[in-house]
Amino acid sequence: MEKQSLLRSIGSVLLDVVEKYIPMMSFCVLFVVFMLEIVFRYFFVPLVWSLELSLLTYLWTVLFGACLAQRDDSHTKFS
Repeated sequence: MEKQSLLRSIGSVLLDVVEKYIPMMSFCVLFVVFMLEIVFRYFFVPLVWSLELSLLTYLWTVLFGACLAQRDDSHTKFS
């Protein structure tokens, strides 16, 4: 019984990391790269890799955010 409780709590922590903290960090990276892209475009030489990284981090943010919304049952619903 104790082993099952321990495994359940470890699983809950892992789900929190995957569904909350990875999208949070991905969004922070997205924001920083997006701001760097704007600054470099107007004041320095434009960055080549910033658009691709922005798209990838946006994709990961949306996918993991959708997993969290599914777990919390917070998707938009129409009746």
